[in-house]
Amino acid sequence: MSTDGVLGTTLKRFLGFEEIFFPAPDRPNASRFITGFIQHHAEKEVLIIAGELDPIFFEADHFKEAIGAVLGSQKEPRIKIKIIFQSKSLDELKQRNLFLYGLASQKRVELYMTPERPTYHYICIDGRSLFIEKVHLQGERHDTYFMENAKENARLKREHFYRLIADKGPAKKITIDQ
Repeated sequence: MSTDGVLGTTLKRFLGFEEIFFPAPDRPNASRFITGFIQHHAEKEVLIIAGELDPIFFEADHFKEAIGAVLGSQKEPRIKIKIIFQSKSLDELKQRNLFLYGLASQKRVELYMTPERPTYHYICIDGRSLFIEKVHLQGERHDTYFMENAKENARLKREHFYRLIADKGPAKKITIDQ
């Protein structure tokens, strides 16, 4: 929990807002918390802006399990998952992230590639909960923040995401033929 004192913590709880800080060395616990939260709380949409789709996270068993549970066995999943990332090619994506590549080829997730690595990395769940990574270079250890019921911040991140994937935005939807 944040260390802003008893009054601040009490006020956040009263307003239904909570945040948790995961320092860089606690990345494995942050990853498990993130995927568990997605699995048990996502209802409509999960928007992810990542750098290079680090396989340590995106190919981890707990990520695969959470996304599999969210998507279920339906051909048309009830929860939309959209991911923006930077990659040189579809071949690189397939080599580094076979799981997401397979889901995209089945049209179960939407993937968007950008020519440049996104600066800001976050996960927005249903426009109310956020996981935000501290700005970092590729491969650099970084802190992660979780905010639940952060509706205004989540709304801004959601708008940012959709601006990036708009027709004139830098992120382009990729299509993978089976």
